[in-house]
Amino acid sequence: MGDRLLRKAVHAALLVGGIVLGLGVLGVPTPALAACSNPAGNAGEVIWNTTSNTPTYCDDTNWVSLAKGGNAISWFTAATLPSLVNPSPNTNDYMGRGGVSISGNLAAVGAPDNAVTFAAEGSVYVYALDTGALVSTLVNPNPTASDYFGYDTEIDGSLVVVGAPDDDAGGSGAGQAYVFNATTGALVSTLVNPNPTANDSFGGDVDISGNLAIVGARFDDPGGVSAAGQAYVFNATTGALVSTLVNPSPTTNDYFGVDVAVSGNWAIVAAPDDDPGGLDNAGSVYVFNANTGALLHTLTAPVPAVYKDFGSSVAADGDRLIVGMNNADVGPGPAYSAGAAYIYNLNTGALVMTIENPEPEDSDNFGYTNSVAIYNGMVAVGAYSADPDGISAAGKVHLFNAESGAWLGRVTRPNKQANDYFGQGIALGDNVLAVPYQKEMVSGLSNAGTVYVFEPSLPVGAEPWTNVGMGNYSSCGTRNGQLYCWGQNAYYGTGLGTSTGYQTTPARVGTDTTWDMAKGSAFHSCGINNGALYCWGGNASGRTGMGTTSGDTTTPTQVGAFTDWTYVDAEYSHSCALRGAGLLYCWGSNSSGRTGLGTTSGTTTTPTQVGAFTDWTWVAGGNTTTCGIRSGALYCWGSQFYGKLGNGLTSGSASSPVQIGSDTDWTDVSASWSHTCGIRGGAMYCWGFNGDGRTGIGVTAGNQTTPAQVGSDTDWTNISVGESFSCGLRAGGQLYCWGANFRGKTGLGTDSGSQLVPAQVGSYSDWAALSSEEGASCALRNGGTMYCWGNNGGGVTGLGLDGDTTGVEGTWVPTLVGDACAGPVGTNGDITYNPTDHVLQYCAGGLWLAAGPPGNGGAGCSNPSGSAGHIVYNSTHNVLQYCEGDTWVALGRP
Repeated sequence: MGDRLLRKAVHAALLVGGIVLGLGVLGVPTPALAACSNPAGNAGEVIWNTTSNTPTYCDDTNWVSLAKGGNAISWFTAATLPSLVNPSPNTNDYMGRGGVSISGNLAAVGAPDNAVTFAAEGSVYVYALDTGALVSTLVNPNPTASDYFGYDTEIDGSLVVVGAPDDDAGGSGAGQAYVFNATTGALVSTLVNPNPTANDSFGGDVDISGNLAIVGARFDDPGGVSAAGQAYVFNATTGALVSTLVNPSPTTNDYFGVDVAVSGNWAIVAAPDDDPGGLDNAGSVYVFNANTGALLHTLTAPVPAVYKDFGSSVAADGDRLIVGMNNADVGPGPAYSAGAAYIYNLNTGALVMTIENPEPEDSDNFGYTNSVAIYNGMVAVGAYSADPDGISAAGKVHLFNAESGAWLGRVTRPNKQANDYFGQGIALGDNVLAVPYQKEMVSGLSNAGTVYVFEPSLPVGAEPWTNVGMGNYSSCGTRNGQLYCWGQNAYYGTGLGTSTGYQTTPARVGTDTTWDMAKGSAFHSCGINNGALYCWGGNASGRTGMGTTSGDTTTPTQVGAFTDWTYVDAEYSHSCALRGAGLLYCWGSNSSGRTGLGTTSGTTTTPTQVGAFTDWTWVAGGNTTTCGIRSGALYCWGSQFYGKLGNGLTSGSASSPVQIGSDTDWTDVSASWSHTCGIRGGAMYCWGFNGDGRTGIGVTAGNQTTPAQVGSDTDWTNISVGESFSCGLRAGGQLYCWGANFRGKTGLGTDSGSQLVPAQVGSYSDWAALSSEEGASCALRNGGTMYCWGNNGGGVTGLGLDGDTTGVEGTWVPTLVGDACAGPVGTNGDITYNPTDHVLQYCAGGLWLAAGPPGNGGAGCSNPSGSAGHIVYNSTHNVLQYCEGDTWVALGRP
């Protein structure tokens, strides 16, 4: 924590009814308690932790972060989409017992107990999610009784892998697995148990990613060790064995392979009954190289304990792994076997986040087998034994933000009943949650089974960011199709209808929900809305494309009639954009040839095509210079000063695109007023003015007139440069910056000196997008959270700081951007009591997050006395607690 903890002012007591308080020492701590360090603080003192983005209090020895919950359910809704109904129902089919898997608009559902010709030979059905219509039926290729074909089913793209763990190929119950074409139902390959023995249960759990399929055999006896377990990776198309994943520490009944996952080149195998450190059934999870079988990481629970079954379930998305631990004891009390889940970075094996059951009760089984899912920034965890609304074992599915850990809410079965056990075999897709219900009656047949499909709806302002475009003085971004801008309002550059003052946090522009992207600049901004080009701000130099060089365009206004624009870059006095299959257009000031239209004088007031090429894939402007990529070749035009064009010249200009070198493997380029950087074949190249080390080649003087490689790494994926600095992303999701540190431009935590070569910024390895301009940058992490840093002038970082009225001129490290909370109004770290849901909540990243479970309210607490929302420090148990209404609720984990 250290200096990343920001202290805030305090009130002595918390009032009810939406009154917001800052942080500090709350309640009435008794005297002479020990203090915390790093930073120093007294027992009961509450401060804001900018690392975890939560209030954090001193518990006499340690700093304890408050829980990350949702706004107590009341704002969370989940529309019900068409259910996936058993198309050939029989009594006791239990469709969904084999789980459900989603890829795009397709969902695959197993019905392992389905009787076609033989009892429990099994079937699998593929559906269209949007309509619920059946697409194909996957038929057991070698049916016999009790094969349980469809016991586990996973889909990726056009391929579905299906396990039949009790198939008798190679021995009674040795197991088999198959790969099918999802849409035609045709068999693609058979995955054969490489070492079949009776009751291996090969195919009891499966997964697929691209052309790799993984199959677990949890009852396999490697080396004669009973049920130690084994797993295998296959080529999904050919059925060839790729690697054998060996239990690193086999002991009896490890059940290595009871749950498996594959993501890219990572293969994950759970062994929930493993005994790490001699702790019975504490559980382990192993991460392997899927292609070689080499062990990469061994994971155990943060606090291993006997019979807690770490690894009861696993799922992966990209480089994120979620691990269930359904028997974890969590919450006040704690609640016995309430359950928890843990998110890990697959690159490093490091624990990223702990997600505890937000409504813990004994034996909820939160995170049980096939009860975790992670996809595109969202996490779902089932608690099939939970008692929603007091209905015994009706079951719940909880949703979380995978980036922040915030609890978003829960879903239960419509018309829930006791012993539904709703919450097993779950799957996430694009804003879709699917949950099987095996007991559903279909056509009068009991236990035929169906799958409920939900479309979670998040509160306004909670949607992930999908684009950010920094500008010199104003910036813009999009989230859920909505346009947001911030920074200086001068010349109406923010599009908010005013030309005075600063907008220091993101503010929504208009009401449209079809924005694709947007980019800010100095005096104007532009964006793409449902394929149409829009600009706004000062019309001088024709930069807005409105056909005029005078006046201002106060709000987003369509430019021309085309509706096939794909990207736009707004710069200081000109703009360029791509449309159709690769046409390039520019407009604005022609000075120095920056528009590429063959002239260095005058203005072009409407978008005009640059040349006749039709294969442009990227364009990036830089004040007086512009560069673009077509068919992998790099072209630049405009001012040649400093050598920033890259053609070996330092004076004059090029008024039309000039190819730079002859290479045809350029994938990205970014230009500023004095230097340019690009990526070729994964390697980083920079050229132009070397001042402050901005080119990253280790020098601070002179000009680099042609592209020079920066370092030796060949896994760069994204580059964005500012006035005197540069930043880039590498394939592992790491962020690097170099150049002038002034006002925190490089994000390296300092305001002075220069960084002459790329240096990693922080420790995150999930950065997904990046935009730098002038003196600041913003970047998006997986899950859609936005972080900004650098010069706060005019509010361009969106952090609520403008450098003038706040006096905070620079933000030295990437800092989470959050909208101000509403209903009631608050800012990061403010705490209030929610009288509707009877829970203490705090503002973080634009959302009011619950610090405890929803309550029932009441007339007041006793021992000590306190009214709803009152916070005190309990010096007996060293825990901060609040009055829920008639009960004191502990905050965090003492």
